[in-house]
Amino acid sequence: MFIHVTDPVDNTRILLNASCVLMVRGTVHGGSAIYLSTSAAHHPDVLLARETPEEMQALLTGEAAPARPMTETPVETARPAH
Repeated sequence: MFIHVTDPVDNTRILLNASCVLMVRGTVHGGSAIYLSTSAAHHPDVLLARETPEEMQALLTGEAAPARPMTETPVETARPAH
């Protein structure tokens, strides 16, 4: 199973193989640190994601994600002139 997570720095979406996830922990700045099983056991790779541990749990279990409060101002998209 594959899931999408969001890079907290530039908001790019990352496709992640869910079977590679060892552990998910919250970070002090919000979001999650995802520990991956794709490296040595004593030095796992860590991927930072914008999703909270609760959102990650929902992604990994296939449940509905909890509602996230809106913290950013919505961006208005340009509309073509008619």
